[in-house]
Amino acid sequence: MALLIGIPAGLSAWSQPVIEFETRSYDFGTSYPNQQLLHNFLFKNAGTQILNVSQVLTSCGCTAAVLSASGVLPGGTGILSVTATTTGIGKYNQHATLFSNDPVNSQVSVEINALVRNLWTLSPKPIFQFGDVPFDSEQSIQLFLKNVDGDPFKVLGTKVDKPEFTVEVGQPLQQPGLTVPITVKVKAPRVKGPLTSTLEIRTDHPKQPLVESTIFAGIVGYLRFSQERIYFGMMRPGETVKKVIIATPTGPMEGKNVTISGISSDSDVVKGQILGANPDGSFSIEFRFTAPNRVGYQTGVIKIQTNIPAEPISVLNYSALVRNMASS
Repeated sequence: MALLIGIPAGLSAWSQPVIEFETRSYDFGTSYPNQQLLHNFLFKNAGTQILNVSQVLTSCGCTAAVLSASGVLPGGTGILSVTATTTGIGKYNQHATLFSNDPVNSQVSVEINALVRNLWTLSPKPIFQFGDVPFDSEQSIQLFLKNVDGDPFKVLGTKVDKPEFTVEVGQPLQQPGLTVPITVKVKAPRVKGPLTSTLEIRTDHPKQPLVESTIFAGIVGYLRFSQERIYFGMMRPGETVKKVIIATPTGPMEGKNVTISGISSDSDVVKGQILGANPDGSFSIEFRFTAPNRVGYQTGVIKIQTNIPAEPISVLNYSALVRNMASS
């Protein structure tokens, strides 16, 4: 009886699905940014029961995996198609993991590899970095686009997603090798803070038709501060901290007779006073923050009144962290 019972048990141990991949890795060699890579990984069911695939996961959102069938009969084959879009420069590696009812290899990962290189350079800088741009003013930066392999090319078009930026493509130059001047202009809105965009340059180059660069401008008012946000640090309730900043007239107000007539804030915990005017036309202003009994992160705004018609009130942000700290 024991022998008869053992025979079915022995047969069930051999009756199972077995997944076998032809290869679990594929190297595309040299690739380029924003290029779509596709490889089909072939696998078979070498077992005696149906192979059921329950799930396929990828290593990132830039990778997708599609299965030819969720069930593979004994002796049958399936295809796992892995598609990825290259990002960045250098070694590129992405994985896809297949989950099945194979009791030995319930999770099997495949990978694709590539070496991503950039065919383009922008000189003398890789990005359009404007720095501080005062309200209502205009500035421009010109960079030169070149193919690193020396291949001839044409610029088919450009695109930016902020109306404050405009792009002009100049006539190709021979220096040696073909270079194309790209000029980006910015007209500053009356909103302080960083203004960024991605510049897309479309070319007729078959290997890497898209060139991308970053545009950055820091929009400042007619009164520029050495710190756009004053952080008074970590403080105990009742403690007072002083900070000195420099306010400098910019743009059309540079060199003009600018005066500061008053300083106020949205809370009594912050007080400000003008220490004096500096020889270069800037002002030194001292701010004192006295921490309230209420603990936590404190934020607010300081208003500085000036005789600038286009910006009679300039706003400065402040913050502090008030905590009950044990005495050292």
